Amino acid sequence: MFQELSTRLFEDVHHREPLDPDLSPAAKLIATNRLYYQAYRRNAKLMAIVEQVATFNSEYRELRHEHRRKLLDRTARAIARWQQQGHVRASLDPVMAARAMAAMVDHSLYLWLVQGDEADEESLLDTLDQMCIGALGLDDEGLPS
Repeated sequence: MFQELSTRLFEDVHHREPLDPDLSPAAKLIATNRLYYQAYRRNAKLMAIVEQVATFNSEYRELRHEHRRKLLDRTARAIARWQQQGHVRASLDPVMAARAMAAMVDHSLYLWLVQGDEADEESLLDTLDQMCIGALGLDDEGLPS
């Protein structure tokens, strides 16, 4: 039963609706991040339980890793595509960049939504978006400041 709930949780958290193809890479990154933030917020209590169980149960740890791999693969593919289009510097390893950004976002959301760290929601989310855009070197022209 808990495994089924965990699977549904990860499906919700990692589900993505198709984005407008005319959006800039930075706008796509922000839209995708915001969907993830909303899903994490909806599921924060269950995320906390899954994270705890994954520390001592290898089956749940593997389930967590499997779903994380899906997120990382999708993110790394987007980064590689943006590199081919000239939006992200070619010297960046797409897989390592995806891992670093996911770790930053996941841990920040965990501390904020699960551990109860004080943070202004918009300030935190805007900062995470800006950090991701800056890390990739994406052009943020035309985005709200």
